[in-house]
Amino acid sequence: MALKNTDRKMDHVIYPTDRPKVNMIVAQAVANVNRKSQRPEIMTFRLLTKDGCPLKVLAKGRLVRDPRDGLVFYVTILDVATDLLLDQAAASKD
Repeated sequence: MALKNTDRKMDHVIYPTDRPKVNMIVAQAVANVNRKSQRPEIMTFRLLTKDGCPLKVLAKGRLVRDPRDGLVFYVTILDVATDLLLDQAAASKD
């Protein structure tokens, strides 16, 4: 999955065993881009941090047709692993 206006792919930041799932979901979004009732894609997967460690995230994205750039996949990514650890730490203090 190449990023337009760059020479890079996103695959290098996605955990290797999660890449097929992420690529499949993005491919489905591309196939459904012309549907009137396109729903946002929501998925969990692992990113690779700068030091190579996996980080579990929740991503919500939507593929849109931009007049200037063509198909653009807008994504919000949340670090669910850190949130879970913070919730567990707060619960243990109660």
